[in-house]
Amino acid sequence: MARSQPIDNEFSSLFFDEIFQLYPHSSSPYRCTEISDIHYCQLGVLRCLSSCTTGQEFLQFHADQGQADIAPSHFFKALQSPRRLANITSLNDLLADPMQHRIPDPFAQCEELEGWDIYGIYFVTLEKSNSAAAIVGVNELDRTNPSNDGIVSDHLVGTSNGVMLRRIIYINPEDGVSYTYLTNDNTLPACQIVLLYKHRWDIEKIFHQFKSKMGERKSWASSLAAKQSHAIFECLAHNLLLLFETQIGRSEGLCDERESEKEEGRTKGPAGIVRALGNFINTAVQRATQRTQRFIRWVRVWIYRQAPWADSIARLRQVWAGKTT
Repeated sequence: MARSQPIDNEFSSLFFDEIFQLYPHSSSPYRCTEISDIHYCQLGVLRCLSSCTTGQEFLQFHADQGQADIAPSHFFKALQSPRRLANITSLNDLLADPMQHRIPDPFAQCEELEGWDIYGIYFVTLEKSNSAAAIVGVNELDRTNPSNDGIVSDHLVGTSNGVMLRRIIYINPEDGVSYTYLTNDNTLPACQIVLLYKHRWDIEKIFHQFKSKMGERKSWASSLAAKQSHAIFECLAHNLLLLFETQIGRSEGLCDERESEKEEGRTKGPAGIVRALGNFINTAVQRATQRTQRFIRWVRVWIYRQAPWADSIARLRQVWAGKTT
């Protein structure tokens, strides 16, 4: 069988540029004669981006765009390969470095989080209404620090099984809603604990992107390696989309005007009056976690086209301005 070739056009070259650069440094590379590692990586990401509901539908669509006609048996065999899994996992890990340098760190302004990884043995959760934890100590709050605006109290509480936790009560100045958090961390300021929980929503928004915008609602295959590969491809697709959108903003000076208008509308009340969101917790770590459906649709179409980059950017400018034609 002839060696299949990766997509070769200006758009796809820019989109997958990091993969081409990182592949020589990845683990477990192999010169496969059926589906090259690079092409396999492209296929997995493209399937995540596509609107196709099955693997066979995607491969037929891929071939109909003038690309290699991949036999489903070859693709699903690759999907179950431990070596292929190790290779794409390595590529996704290697993407961490360019992302760290090109994507602004939303937590950089939080000096207390310097040297922390946002995962691990610590937790932050909302206290349940039937909690019987009793106050056993008080952490003093600096009321002169504007970062603590909205923080009502910071207590140490004891549970029925003898575990001591920290309870923080926060009232959002924007809408007056009260939140009560429990955590096992006793080192970070109360405002940082509230902020970290608030931005757990980022994770939920990414899952929403996978499930609703990219249609990834069920596993591509039943084997463990295939399920793990599917998960890595979703991560690769998300990371490449984020890098691509950020690069377009920097090189082309474009932004999603429709999304900016929506964001502005979220800060206005029913009468169109701008709400005051000036406290630290509401204004820190502002970022768009998921890519919009408009952007994903644009990538989905133009990544297959043999067209000048300028044409694709002209269309994106229309899409982000809210023009349908």
